[in-house]
Amino acid sequence: MKKMQRQILAIFLLTAAAAGNLRASEPSMGPLAEIIQPGPSGNWTVTSGEQGIQLINRESPGDLRYYFVNEKPDHQSKRTVTVTTQLLETGPEALAGILYGFQDEPRSYFLFSVGGNGTVNLHYRGENGFEQRMQSSLQGSPEQPVTLKIVEQGSEVTLFVNDRNIGSLGNDQMGRGSLGIAAADTGIFRFSQFSIGD
Repeated sequence: MKKMQRQILAIFLLTAAAAGNLRASEPSMGPLAEIIQPGPSGNWTVTSGEQGIQLINRESPGDLRYYFVNEKPDHQSKRTVTVTTQLLETGPEALAGILYGFQDEPRSYFLFSVGGNGTVNLHYRGENGFEQRMQSSLQGSPEQPVTLKIVEQGSEVTLFVNDRNIGSLGNDQMGRGSLGIAAADTGIFRFSQFSIGD
């Protein structure tokens, strides 16, 4: 009986260690980890692996896919949101990055993104449609990992690309709303290390 108990304990410990190694090897998606599930999702397919979550769109140019989490009001206006993204097999119109300040009624949000054309962009989607608010050149290739970060200070935000400050802006739409990730157009969009901090 004691020998059997020792064998069961050994199997349990090995299983727990393997599970721990699996979790440690998967890049964190923070609060989005429970929301983004592998499998087909409309025109998109979601996969998960050691290098991150991949959103794949092979056949629907211009299609946008996003995932977000609702933040508590007392955390808003002082948040830092970060994600690492990589664009693979995409065209020049592709975008991938942080979904910021999402409001459902009326529908509005910002998209801080890396473009397939080698740019970094801030777009706003509001009552007038999808508008570009800022653009700069990416120092490097969108096919390499790029870390995007938004830091809130009240109703102003500062934007960072690979820890390089590329500018700030503020208005009454900043400092509130849901946070997440988004990808647009066709290609493979890889995300990892999503986090929200104070």
